[in-house]
Amino acid sequence: PGDDRDVAAGRDEAADVATRDHADEVLAAMETLSADDREVIVLRDIRGLSTKQAAKALGISESAAKVRLHRAHARLREAVGS
Repeated sequence: PGDDRDVAAGRDEAADVATRDHADEVLAAMETLSADDREVIVLRDIRGLSTKQAAKALGISESAAKVRLHRAHARLREAVGS
């Protein structure tokens, strides 16, 4: 009989592969976005800046940064889904 640890390890490995595949898909989708979209996503989601900090870095208002991020996320979801 199989060892439960072997089964769990197999599931963990499969999950790791799926996560890497999804990360590759997201990175490829990021390349299809405009520079503005990529920039706001990187500042907020990757570098962890607050909306206020990202807005200042981008030279735009906080409300404009929120709108830009929302639209960039929508375009990224669409690119990943296609």
